[in-house]
Amino acid sequence: MTKWIDITDLMIWRGSFTGIQRVIYEYSVRLETDGARFFAYDELVDRFFEVTLADVEERSRDIAGAMVGRVTRRHKLRLMLGGPYYRLSGRSKERLRPYVRVVNHVTRAILHRIVVAKSFLFHEQVISVNSAFPDAVFEKGDLVVLLGAGWNSPIILQRIIETKEHVGIRLCQHINDILPIYQPQLFAEELSVKFGEYMAVAIKSADIITVISQATKSDIETYCTEHEIKQPKIRVVRLGDNPISSATSAKPQSFDAAEFILAVGTFEVRKNYQLIYQAVKLAQIEQREIPPIVIAGRPGWLSGDLRHLINHDPYAKTRITWLDKVSDTELSWLYDNCMFTIFPSIAEGWGLPIAESLQHGKFCLSSGLSSMLEIGDGLVDYFLPYDPRECMEKIHYYVAEKRYEEANKKVASQYRVFTWDESYAQLQDALSY
Repeated sequence: MTKWIDITDLMIWRGSFTGIQRVIYEYSVRLETDGARFFAYDELVDRFFEVTLADVEERSRDIAGAMVGRVTRRHKLRLMLGGPYYRLSGRSKERLRPYVRVVNHVTRAILHRIVVAKSFLFHEQVISVNSAFPDAVFEKGDLVVLLGAGWNSPIILQRIIETKEHVGIRLCQHINDILPIYQPQLFAEELSVKFGEYMAVAIKSADIITVISQATKSDIETYCTEHEIKQPKIRVVRLGDNPISSATSAKPQSFDAAEFILAVGTFEVRKNYQLIYQAVKLAQIEQREIPPIVIAGRPGWLSGDLRHLINHDPYAKTRITWLDKVSDTELSWLYDNCMFTIFPSIAEGWGLPIAESLQHGKFCLSSGLSSMLEIGDGLVDYFLPYDPRECMEKIHYYVAEKRYEEANKKVASQYRVFTWDESYAQLQDALSY
């Protein structure tokens, strides 16, 4: 029996691996040592091809220069076709962005079909950049593991299901969360739709599902009950803690706060920075002092109104600072030099910033919902993410008499890093069903 790992996401990714790509890579380097084989899907010619991790690295090096030209041409084309959109104000572009994404997705699909149809009508041979790679040949009893963001390319799952029916392979589907199904208000509308359609098929077709938290496992069990789906085996595999960089940390430029609380995560509606704004305003009304709060995270969707509030509120903009472009070394500095961290997210599949905070020896004040309750085991305190008063009171409690210092000492002495090797051992156990 061969384990086949889908690394299509790695083949098309550019830059350092983060998020889903980081998870795929961490597991893949360990699976390769244990004899697993890897494949990717070529949509242009509709085939699975076998690839190695070395091929992924070589592909990234070989086409780095060519990508500059491709990006330049693509940028010029976008400016020509989307000129009116790019000239809009930031808030207007934010409102239209979900619709623009749909148009981009549909346009790419149409162009792909035109290329295929043209080759068929004019008997042209379609030349793929992956033509040198051999076919991935699945055999009966093989286990195919899907770790990536399959909802972005559902044709992969469709082809795997066809192979499963004809060949007799088994399928493991890795799922971080199904939040777009149960919390659609926190995502762009088109994502909730395509994600829901994908998961309806993925859950039905999987022989085993691996998840990253008990909260996600519970959500999938509920989904199966509600939709009368036979529940597959579901195993929890905790993500590894990313190792702290050995590089020297660096203070962000133009940053001058001496004491501050740190919040890490994409500036999007799900991260619930609205609660921080409300807690700050409540403290202002009641004349209670709380330290500046620094938010470190790239811009995300459905957050334009809150950014406007923070940027234009005379008091809030002195209490809340948003850093939207923070390097790894700068983030490390922020963790090391903050008083403690706060994580007000409404819902998570896991809650990586909590684990990162604990790794840096910093106590975290977190939302007390979903998977966030699974991290820290007594080293984290919680508040309801819909209650700004409770949030403000908790901040004030730990700042008063510097109680956070004792909490930080407890974290530094008691938190045990969960390594990627330990996470992989859990994955191996799950795959040996």
